Amino acid sequence: MVDTAKRESLLRLIRAQPGHEDGRALVTVSEFFDGNDDLGSIGCNLSDHPGVDHFGRVLSDIEARSDVEEVWMRIYDLEGNWPFSENLNFR
Repeated sequence: MVDTAKRESLLRLIRAQPGHEDGRALVTVSEFFDGNDDLGSIGCNLSDHPGVDHFGRVLSDIEARSDVEEVWMRIYDLEGNWPFSENLNFR
C-alpha cells in the first residue's frame, strides 16, 4: 500500500518546481521510491513487471557507481496512486 504521507510530501516537492505541469519536474531516486509500491509509477508497460523495489535497487546501484554523479527521475504525470516517471536523467 502506498504511503500517503510520503506521497503528499513528494507531490509538494514536485509542484514546487517550475514546469512540473509540463512533465519537467525532477526528483532523486530515493525521493521517488520512498514509500512507493505502485507498479504503475514506473515500467507500467512491461507485461512481466519486476516490481518497484527492483527498479529502485537497480537505479540505486547505478547512482552508486563512481562514474555517475546523479540520477534524477523525470516526473511525467501526477495522477494515480504515485507520480509516474518514464525518463531518467544521469550525470
